[in-house]
Amino acid sequence: MSRFSNVEKIIAVAERNSVRFGICVNFDGKKFYGYREDEDFDTACSIMAFILLEYSNQLFAGKILGKEFLIYTEDNFATGAGTIKFLPFGSRVRMEDAVELMTATSDHIAANLLIDLLGLENINATIQQHGFSKTKLHKKFLIPKVKNMGTSSPKDYIKFFALMERNLLLSVEASQFMKKILLKQKYKDILAEKLFALPDFLDVASKSGKADGKIYDEFTDSYIVDGGIIQTKKGAYEIALFAEIKYNSPLSLNQVKAFMQDISLNFFNMFLAEH
Repeated sequence: MSRFSNVEKIIAVAERNSVRFGICVNFDGKKFYGYREDEDFDTACSIMAFILLEYSNQLFAGKILGKEFLIYTEDNFATGAGTIKFLPFGSRVRMEDAVELMTATSDHIAANLLIDLLGLENINATIQQHGFSKTKLHKKFLIPKVKNMGTSSPKDYIKFFALMERNLLLSVEASQFMKKILLKQKYKDILAEKLFALPDFLDVASKSGKADGKIYDEFTDSYIVDGGIIQTKKGAYEIALFAEIKYNSPLSLNQVKAFMQDISLNFFNMFLAEH
């Protein structure tokens, strides 16, 4: 029996129900497991990790200070996650605060403000310059449907975290800066819901995203994504999980999330067994 048999059973059940998974896991800086890792997936809010990359790029190049104020205008309004939407138009948001709101709570308006300041073209140029060939930010997070914002692959996403963990993403200082921010993400349930109570689990630096296509009058495909650095008492490893749920799948986004939690737990146990 394959050591990945539990994971393969979950994938098989998902695929029988019109769910496409993409998975990539690195142990000790090397690929440990991959499934459809080179395929394109919708990123949902996980693309915000790459907005953080360009923010850090400009910050450590001295092009911005992070103390600048961004003005919340009507053209940056977005539905969905976040708190800035409760502020009146014309409110000022400090750039470094917008970065934390975007990363920690997936604040869509914070992301829009940062895209305006950093530049969509600059964000995508930096993405490509660092070898994330399957990754692209397509547009801002605007109403009515906050979907199809970006594209990436499990292989690209795990590379982002693998370079960061080894202090090779931009620079040592920038890598550590980004990881510190990503440790503040509030939505850690996809990767870590079943890890929190385990004695060897420490924390996860991650960025997740989801878009539920069944909340609209006409169902569309749904997406749920997470990736990050799992920190344990025996070391750290990287994982990226992507799922595309077809509009006619009988499975809900929460049911697929439960599958992803089980997959994450399986790899956690494998890492401990090997270390």
